[in-house]
Amino acid sequence: MTCRGLSCLCLACCLWLIPAQCPAAGGENTGGTAEVTELWTGDVLSASFRMGMCFSASGKLRGVVLLRSANGQIDVYHVYGSVQNNAFSATHGSGHKISGRFLSRDSVEVKIRLGNGMRFTTVARRSQDVPLTDDCAPLPETSTNHKN
Repeated sequence: MTCRGLSCLCLACCLWLIPAQCPAAGGENTGGTAEVTELWTGDVLSASFRMGMCFSASGKLRGVVLLRSANGQIDVYHVYGSVQNNAFSATHGSGHKISGRFLSRDSVEVKIRLGNGMRFTTVARRSQDVPLTDDCAPLPETSTNHKN
């Protein structure tokens, strides 16, 4: 991984100086662009979610949201957005939006606004420096951590 100038300084800040305020330490080298990776998990109403999030040093965010309904059906949403200071915002092509703020090294506030205007807020568990797929999707759950 190579970095230059301001992007290297920004990444260093996130990785070492104020990790609770920035995306997680660790990272992958995807297509020449350094990214840090996180997995956010939680519940909203009767559904559970797993969000794989990738952050670049320039503040770009991309991720995949896996939303598991009570009947076991999984819906997949690819989101794109940005991270600035302690806050993030990303949208899906259908108009759904997620935004929020980093609370600590192990939690993140997630605000969900559906395309129809419905809104939900939850606090998700935050795991840092996790392996994700090339498109930032969470890896499949194993039978030992699968949530029924």
